[in-house]
Amino acid sequence: MKLRYSTARLTVREVFSNVDGADREVLLSRVQLIFSPAVVEHLPPAFHIVNSSQTAELWFNRLIEESRMFVVSETSSETIIGLLFVHVDKDQLAHIGYLLGEDYWGRGLASELLKGFISFASKQADWSGLVGGVEKANTSSSHLLQKLGFVETADGDGSTTYYRYDLS
Repeated sequence: MKLRYSTARLTVREVFSNVDGADREVLLSRVQLIFSPAVVEHLPPAFHIVNSSQTAELWFNRLIEESRMFVVSETSSETIIGLLFVHVDKDQLAHIGYLLGEDYWGRGLASELLKGFISFASKQADWSGLVGGVEKANTSSSHLLQKLGFVETADGDGSTTYYRYDLS
């Protein structure tokens, strides 16, 4: 089942590996545009290699195998502006990652995206909580998660801090 939710300015819809034709081309071309050096600076190395249609395709295929992927679009224009990733572990914790294109920073869209996702996630009966890992240098994401009620956990390592939001 394809999952979807909306906020005041955003539409978030799940995509699967079988997205094809023009939809796949649009998604992969937007990924290449969104993944600027500033956007991927604090993300894992797999995000840094996307610089062509071939590497975008490889990245998409790998990520879609490892997690559920949601495309974030501006509702008014239907333009893809970001992505949200979810991987649910054996303890039913949903590990999340998100990114927005650099042109969409500073407008409160990340906060809106995550508030909407928290509401959406609270309706997923089998998820016990949300976990977000943030590179220590990414203070904007750390502040955002804390503002939304995520609590720092003791699971961090030298370069990453983990935040948890209990859904129960």
